[in-house]
Formats: sequence, structure tokens, C-alpha cells
Amino acid sequence: MSDTAGRHSAPGRDRTRDRIRAALEAAGDRGLTTTDVAHRVGIHPNSARDHLTRMTAQGLTMQTNDHTGGVGRPRRRHILVADPGAPTSAPLDIATIDMLAALLNCADIDDDSAVAAGRALAQHRAAQCDHDDALTALIVDQTRLGFAPHVDHDDTTTCITFEACPLRAATTTSSVCSLHRGLLDGWLEPRRDQTISHRVATFVVDSGDAPCHALVTAH
Repeated sequence: MSDTAGRHSAPGRDRTRDRIRAALEAAGDRGLTTTDVAHRVGIHPNSARDHLTRMTAQGLTMQTNDHTGGVGRPRRRHILVADPGAPTSAPLDIATIDMLAALLNCADIDDDSAVAAGRALAQHRAAQCDHDDALTALIVDQTRLGFAPHVDHDDTTTCITFEACPLRAATTTSSVCSLHRGLLDGWLEPRRDQTISHRVATFVVDSGDAPCHALVTAH
């Protein structure tokens, strides 16, 4: 069966998806480029790109930019999100989000309290995760929560751009953004077993022209 025909066959698509997941799992936190995935799975790069795009949209993978390839546009690497040690979250339906948004709009929660609530929630979720790298675990959790993070690394700083927000569209209160900042801070709280710790140096809220993003530095 040709690769094109396989796209239209659910069993064939599922088998290809399983092979992609296995290749990404073997690659670990380093991830694979689209070309790497195509080579290891034995499919055309266009087919690999199509599968990876769908897997990212479903929260199964995340993307980072690889600047190690020299001058020019960085290559995009794909990392499997399905970490069995990380806490899972059931998706909220629209009615639940609307109810929570209505509550937030009337609660008049100050930003400091929202940050504290986010930090406490993140610490609770982090305690259930045995991933060695807190930054990777944070990105995995942000993907599961629906923030659609895109990661861009350089030597000292990680820029995390959040392409979506599970609550922002339903509420006008700034406490949602403060809660999000607390979630980031809580995940990156220093732990005794960490040789490298990270902190959020800057958190920029969606201005209308650009999505929310955070600059994370190692120290």
C-alpha cells in the first residue's frame, strides 16, 4: 500500500502513528526532526509532517527549535509529550469553562492571590511527576493544560510562546494571566535533586499582536 493510500486507512494511519510515537520515545528529550522521523519510520517527509502536525494539535507532541545546525533558520524538533510520570488532565468541556470564567469575572481576585494559587497548583502537580528535568516537565504539563507551548532555546535562555489559553477567551479578568504566571513559577521552584534550576525572568501577556510568552533562564 502506498503512503498516500495509508493516509485514508484508519488502521494504516494508526500503525504509522504508533511507529512515530516509538521513534520519538526512543529519542527522548532530544526529540527528532521531521526528516529524522520520516527516515526512522520509513515514510515520506510530507507524510511525517502531516502526522506530526496532527499529533501536536492533539497535545501528543511538542515542538522546539534546534539552533545547533549552524547559520540559517533553525530546524524544528518534535518531542513526545506522553510522559507516564507526569500528571494527566481530563479536558474541560465548554460549559465548565464558561462557569469557571463567570466565577472569575465576579470574584475580583487580586493578582498576588492568583499567582499564589497557580504556584500551589503547580507544586501539587509537580509532586506527582518524577521527570528529572523540571523545564521539560513544565512544558509537558503546559501542553496537557491546553496552553500549546512552542519552545525556542538558545545557550542561556528558553522562550516559551503560548499559542492558546484554555480560559482567556472566556474571561476578561487579569487573574487568569496571574494564575498562569504562578503555574510557571511553581513548576520551576528549586528542588534538592536538581543540578540546574530555572526561573521565569520575564512573562509577557498577549498584547493582541503577539501571544503570551515567558523567558526562562538557567541559574
